[in-house]
Amino acid sequence: MKKYSWILCFLLMLGLVACKGEDKKSEQAGPYVSAGVNQDYIKQSIPDFTPQDAALISSRLTEEASKVNDLEGKEGKELTKIREELFKEKQEEIFKGYNFSQEEMDAIAKESYLGYVMDNVSYTEKGHHKLEASEEDLQRAKEQKADQDQKEEEGFHVYADFPFEKIQSKIPEFTIEESEVLSWRLTDELEKMDDLQGKQGKELTELREKILKDKEKELFKGLSYYSQEEKDFICSQSSIGYKVDGTEYRE
Repeated sequence: MKKYSWILCFLLMLGLVACKGEDKKSEQAGPYVSAGVNQDYIKQSIPDFTPQDAALISSRLTEEASKVNDLEGKEGKELTKIREELFKEKQEEIFKGYNFSQEEMDAIAKESYLGYVMDNVSYTEKGHHKLEASEEDLQRAKEQKADQDQKEEEGFHVYADFPFEKIQSKIPEFTIEESEVLSWRLTDELEKMDDLQGKQGKELTELREKILKDKEKELFKGLSYYSQEEKDFICSQSSIGYKVDGTEYRE
């Protein structure tokens, strides 16, 4: 999962740079909500808390915050109060599929944040400021994006995919965030392997099926509400592959 500078995020928001993952668009006009949790700080009290856990919980917090009708215009302590109320009132939804203790859930909530962007102004729990980028900033961000794209074409890169639309067609409650987290986790498992390079076709399929079987518990952490039948279907739709200096090897 990629991380960009605030300038590049600003470009993405303005539509000046294409965003591959733009599958989920808001159907109504309003603030662009950004809520999340700080994985680095949470990990100090919950050692096995991963970036994928942070991404999944952040997406759920953002989803709940997006439903708040009177969010627009609020900032500072008002946003802090809303965030704290969300963790209290929507605790079950935010931590669905996890077995955190109350103490652990409180620790996660403590290291969370809530904000939104509207009319090129960023509103956070610390106040607000206008998002402005000079021509030099914009050019530098475009160069950063081009450099990232170039790096993706060079060297050795693995990938895994859990196709959102195919899975959701049979499991309506399946979300794009869950698709991304599963793909991220499976990719992490692939990156641990020393003998992946050179495999293709059926060899990759057999490898994927073995990982899915051996690491099911780790892959579906926080997604335990799915039945075994649903998990089997989700896994059956997945695929893996890798690139070596621009040449792609798939199942």
